Amino acid sequence: MYPFTCSSIDLPSDAQRLSMIEQLIEAGFLSQILNSHDISTKHRLARYGGHGYDHIVRNIGPWMRRGDIAEEEILRLPPMTGHLD
Repeated sequence: MYPFTCSSIDLPSDAQRLSMIEQLIEAGFLSQILNSHDISTKHRLARYGGHGYDHIVRNIGPWMRRGDIAEEEILRLPPMTGHLD
C-alpha cells in the first residue's frame, strides 16, 4: 500500500519540483539548492522496479537539460556536480 494513500500529505511530482527549482534559480538562490531523494522502501530500489539511487543523475539531469535550466547551472546543483554526460 502506498504510505500516503489515507493522508492529507500531497507530494509534488518531479515536474512540479523542477518548476520550483527553476523559480528558485530565477530568484537568485542557485547556490542554496540541494537536490536529493530517499529510498524509504524496498520497491523504490532499481532492483525491484523503482527509480533507484541514481534517479536524479540518470533521469532528472537530462530533464533539466531539456528545460530552461542552463548547463552551467545544472552542474552547480548537487548531486549533479561533476556528472558530465
